[in-house]
Amino acid sequence: MGCTSKSEGVAFVQAVLTKTGSVDAKNVIVDTSNYARHFEKWLKVFSRDQFLIVKEEEISRTPFKVIREAEEFLDVPGFFREDMFVFENDKKRYCFKSTRREINSSCPLMYPPSVPKPEISEEVVHKLRDFYRPHNRRFEELTGMNFSWSNL
Repeated sequence: MGCTSKSEGVAFVQAVLTKTGSVDAKNVIVDTSNYARHFEKWLKVFSRDQFLIVKEEEISRTPFKVIREAEEFLDVPGFFREDMFVFENDKKRYCFKSTRREINSSCPLMYPPSVPKPEISEEVVHKLRDFYRPHNRRFEELTGMNFSWSNL
C-alpha cells in the first residue's frame, strides 16, 4: 500500500504529538519550526543586521524584487533580471527562466504527485497553532517583522 494523504497525516500526527495528545516540543519536526528559539541562538553570535529574512509570500509575489534585495544585501553584482521570472498560469506562480545554457530553468511542482499532502484534523492544527503562537510572536519581536502565519 502506497502513501496516501490520510496515511501521511496519521504518520505526521504520531510524530508531533505525545501519547497524551500534547505537542511534542522535542520532536525534530516541531523543534525545527520554532524559529524564535533558533534565531535567538544565532543572535548571540551575529548581529541582527547580518540577517536577511524573506517572507515566503513576498518571494512568491515579487521574486525579482526579493532576489535583487538579496544581491544588494550580500553586496554581490546583480546577476538576475526581471525577465528571468515568468508567471506560469498553470502553476499559479513565478518560475525561473533563463536563455543561458549553463543555467537550469526550473519550475518544480509544489507538491510532486508522488508526495501526498497530509490530511490533518482541525483539532491537531489548533493544537499546533496554540503551541507555536507565543514562539511566532517572539520571532516577530526578534526580527521586527510581522508574519501572516504568526497569529493564526
